[in-house]
Amino acid sequence: SPSHDNKKQKRSSNANTATTKKNVGMDRTKNHEKLLKECLLLLSSEGFLVWKNNVGVVKTENRYQTYGLKGSPDILGCTPYGKFCGFEIKTGKAIQNKHQRAFEKAVKRNNGIYIVVRSLEDLKKWLVNLNA
Repeated sequence: SPSHDNKKQKRSSNANTATTKKNVGMDRTKNHEKLLKECLLLLSSEGFLVWKNNVGVVKTENRYQTYGLKGSPDILGCTPYGKFCGFEIKTGKAIQNKHQRAFEKAVKRNNGIYIVVRSLEDLKKWLVNLNA
């Protein structure tokens, strides 16, 4: 019947939408990881001591264990002249959450460097201005 065909088509359309949303999420993660690695390489090549900062939760047996400091940026380290620095990587339309904004304020209040990086070009421009 025609209504039966419409239901099939609607279900098929919803399945495609779910797959697309899942792929977009995977693409965002892939893009984030790619940009993060590129930033680590660039910063290291400029004499920064930097490392990937992991923050999250893992389930161990019957409880959850957190690791890392909530709100801390994706990359931590120090500049070639010894100043603390943090780099938060954001791709697409992603924005900082309240914990990340609070961490940024704390770093800046203590004369550290905190940068939100949306592209490798952003980071390159910042480095040019830093060395100017």
